[in-house]
Parts: sequence; C-alpha cells; structure tokens
Amino acid sequence: MKLVFRVDSSQRIGLGHLSRCLTLAKAWPGQVQFICRALPGAASTWLADWPVTWLEASNEDDGSWLTVSPQQDAAETLSALDSDAALLLVDHYQLDAAWERQVLKSRPALKLAVIDDLPGRAHLADLLIDSGPGRTQADYPLPVWNCALTGPDFAPLRPEFYPSKVQHAPSNKLLLSLGGMDSENDNSRLLTWLAKLQPTLGFEVTLAISSKAPHLRDLTARAKQLPWLTLAIDCNTMGEQMRLARLAIGAPGTSAWERCACALPSLQLVLASNQQHNAQSLAAAGAAITLPRFDENMFVQTLTRVWQDKALCQQMSLRAQALCDGKGAERIIRALESLSSTIVTLRAMTTEHCEALFAWQNEPGARTYSRNPETPDWADHQRWFASALANDNCLLWAIELNGEALGMLRLDKQHEGQGEVSILLSQQARGKGLGLQALIQLQRMQVVGRLTAEIHPDNRASQSLFAKAGFGQTGPRQYEVVL
Repeated sequence: MKLVFRVDSSQRIGLGHLSRCLTLAKAWPGQVQFICRALPGAASTWLADWPVTWLEASNEDDGSWLTVSPQQDAAETLSALDSDAALLLVDHYQLDAAWERQVLKSRPALKLAVIDDLPGRAHLADLLIDSGPGRTQADYPLPVWNCALTGPDFAPLRPEFYPSKVQHAPSNKLLLSLGGMDSENDNSRLLTWLAKLQPTLGFEVTLAISSKAPHLRDLTARAKQLPWLTLAIDCNTMGEQMRLARLAIGAPGTSAWERCACALPSLQLVLASNQQHNAQSLAAAGAAITLPRFDENMFVQTLTRVWQDKALCQQMSLRAQALCDGKGAERIIRALESLSSTIVTLRAMTTEHCEALFAWQNEPGARTYSRNPETPDWADHQRWFASALANDNCLLWAIELNGEALGMLRLDKQHEGQGEVSILLSQQARGKGLGLQALIQLQRMQVVGRLTAEIHPDNRASQSLFAKAGFGQTGPRQYEVVL
C-alpha cells in the first residue's frame, strides 16, 4: 500500500513538518512518495533517499508558505500523485478543506489523513492527528466519519526517543534547540546572555541547527570564539544529545515531546502563536518553565535557579516523562494501516454488470424495504437496466472491493442540483463498511450539491449507515446531506 506525503520545508516554514513526516515514512511498511514544493531553504538532502516529486515554487514571494494559490497546488499535487497511491497524508498549515475538496473530487477513493495543531481549521480528512495536550475531535470542523488521534500519545517521534533508552547521568551540558532554521536568530541573542552566565554556572552548550539555517555563518563564528559552545549541524543523534544534557532550552513545538520522552527538563520560549497551547500545558504539568522571549533578566534568574537546583531538575524530568511515552509513531502507523486496509472504488456500471445486479436483487431480503418489494423477472430487469444506462439523469456505479463488484450505488438527478441516492449490497458485502465508503466517495465526487435518500422507518441498518455518512433526517422517511 503506497503512502504519499504532501509536506514542505523552507526557511520560513522550518523543518518540523518534514521531520515528523519522515519519521512516519521510515515506520511505514509499504511504499512511500513525497510531494514537496521547491521553496527557498527546502531540506532536499533529507529526501535524497526517498521518491520525491518537487513542485516548482513561484518566483514572486507573496508572503505565503506555498508561493502559489491552494487551487494551483491541488492541481499540481493531483498531477504528481502516483496512480497507485491509496493514502495521502498532508502536513501543511496552508492546505485545508478547500484544497482537500479539490483533490478528493478527482480521487474520491483516496484515504486522507492530516496532521494539524491549529484548532478551528476545517478538514475533510478520514483521519486527523493533533498531538497537542487536551485536543479533541471537537476542536476541528470534520466529517462525521472522521477518526481523530489527539494528545501527546500520538506525537510522531523517532525510536531514538523511546524512554526505555533514556539513561541520564550527572552532566554540565545544556542543549539549545530552537528549531532547525531559527529564521529570527533567537540563538544569537541567547548566546549573548549565556556568555555572561557561563563563568558562574560552568555549562557546556550544544546548539542544534540546520545547515540551511539563514544565520549559520554568524553562529559558526560565535562557536569559534566560545570554547564552551558546540554546534550540532543537521544532528541525527538528537536522542543521544538529550540523554547527555542536564537541561534544555527549546521551543514548545514537536521537539518538546522529544524532550518529554527523554525525561529532559526544559526552559521554553514561545516562538510562534501555535506553540502557546503546548507551552501552557507543559508548564502546568511542571515539565517545563516558560520564559519571556526578550527578557534577559528573567532568563538569567530562571536559568541560574533551575541549573543549581538538582531536586527541581529531577522533579521536572519525572513530570516530563509522564506526559509522553515516545511511541506515538507506532500508534499512528497502526491507524494508517487500518484506514487503508479496505479500499473501495466506484466504477460506472456497464452492460457487463446486468447479470450481477439481477442476482443481488434476488438475494433473500434484498428488496424488503424497497419502494417496490416485488422481485423483477429477468426480462423486466434487462429492459430497466438498459433504460437506466441510457438515462443521463440516472447514474449507476458498481461498488468494488479489490476489483470485485459487490454492490450498486444509484443516483437519480432531480432538480436544482439535487439527487436521490440508493444503495444495494450483495449479502457477502454487508457489514464490512463498503456502503459507508461508497456514500463518502459519492459526496466527494460532488455530482450534485444536495443528496437525499428515502429510507423505510423499519430499516434500522440503512438509517444507521446514512447517519454515519452525514445524512440528517428531514421527515419520516426522508434523509439528506448538503455538500
């Protein structure tokens, strides 16, 4: 099963989105494809060993993270998407329900997962992942069939951060990790403050930074002047660096959960608004202390106090480790495997389906709740089927599982963008979720703007099915959903 990632990295975006997608890519048991935009500072070397399609960036900097419109990005993503892709995972702040609607209209059978941490953004995903503490499915406008994985238990961390591998020892090492890019050069300011404290506290600083960071030259020059400073450029042993450290100074993004899994206490600086929620939760749990970004006096006082208080560091360490067990990637992979285990497709019916449809209609109980419960004879069925195929307002799809037709989905177009939907499944296909997948795909195809259904009051199974697909009851027998 092929998993495709739509994710970007750049000096403006940073490396966090790509980092967590790579973690999942390495854990995925099947094939992988990356679709990324070639933005300034994109971490192309990180993807050197992976199949990747690079989308061209616009020469005009419009201040966005895409440099093109979401509509153009969706069209280019569809062109780049491999034909055998079954599952698409999107990790991008500028791609939301509008983008997803365009992609899913062309690829309705595609299973869609998204990683997000900005509550309130609408998505059409089958699976949503938000590792923020206290997050729930209710924080996002989502389809009723969506499954949400929320909280630090679903932080996608690499195996090197598993707590079982943590062995903290007495140390004078301070880890400085404010993101791979540090586009606003917070590291340089902190190094100036740290230089004043170092003779008293005696720490050695390891600064994690990317080779793409815009201020790397300045930091390299500082490292030559400060014998207690070591640059860890493109560090691929962050778990080891965290185990060696006594304390970290970092941002409360994804790396905060890495530090928690490694039981590393932290002083944290909020560098973006979307980090505020994590910062508050970590501080409330006693796992980290939040510092004002530009307050030198507070920085000096707090670092001195925490560095010299071993009991406090130990307490923060234990509370940090209690928040995240580091196995979120495993849980996400299991959810993705489950999501892609059943791939249903809709295929326009042809004359070849006439006999199979007749057989399904004649199975016991197939027409119990139909408007006309009488089973047609073969001649009547042939005439009706030929007429339906010739009728532009009657659309028939075979519901297929692994290429085998197991049912029919019917849409009768009515007036003003409305259509009535009905569904028939063979006995062997019932109870396997095929009907729900078919109704979801029909909505994604956007053939009409309003779908209606007539369901017999005693047909509890169909009532439940259509409710799971987002249909609401509007009358004794009437159900509908507006797309």
